[in-house]
Amino acid sequence: MTKRSAFTLLELLVVVAIIALLISILLPSLSAARERGKAVQCVSNLRELSISATLYTVDFEVYPPCLDNYTVSGLPANQYGLDWLGIGNQSGGGYQAGNELIPTSGNPMGFTAAPRFGLLYPYYQNPKLVLCPSDVPSAIPGQANASEMIPTGNGKFSYSMLAGMGLRLPSSIPAAKSYRGTTASASNAPLFAEENPAATGGQGGINQNNMEGNCWNQDRVVQRHAPSKHDSAAHRAQAEH
Repeated sequence: MTKRSAFTLLELLVVVAIIALLISILLPSLSAARERGKAVQCVSNLRELSISATLYTVDFEVYPPCLDNYTVSGLPANQYGLDWLGIGNQSGGGYQAGNELIPTSGNPMGFTAAPRFGLLYPYYQNPKLVLCPSDVPSAIPGQANASEMIPTGNGKFSYSMLAGMGLRLPSSIPAAKSYRGTTASASNAPLFAEENPAATGGQGGINQNNMEGNCWNQDRVVQRHAPSKHDSAAHRAQAEH
């Protein structure tokens, strides 16, 4: 009768310890790779939105509007479907959930249905394109806490259009700053930014009392994808040359 070999308890513990060590080494790398993938996706989203705005410009010879373009012109801005995102200005009474099939429902009007009724949606046709993959939504939209380092988002969109660009003729874009001086090229003029969900004064964040898709003087951008030390060094080296 042959004797059956088996692992001893000590050998089993050694194997478990080795596996645990490998997991502890690999997990940070996997987490970093996952976050890097989200950052790449976020940049891709912004790129697609910019391409959509460019196509709109080709079709209509002006950049797509945002709600502030209506406000400064004295026009009503509380309707849906007026700007690139399709959400109207939020009226009093706070956030109210609407029906995504009925854009006139809810407060702000068109929020639940966005971005399907926005002026740019026919060009990209993906409702998730306006949402950063690293954006963590709050339980109730419109209640971002400015004391948090990165406040929770509204769960619907993460990006805003720079209000000063809306409805400008392509030939009327002001010079854009760069590391090597200024240029009047439209390709270097930013159209969209990832906006902070909350503003320090309680006004202007995309997850506060006016959840709209334009970035103005009270609004701030947010940095969800902090660059690594390697990325920062490479960026500085590129800027110096």
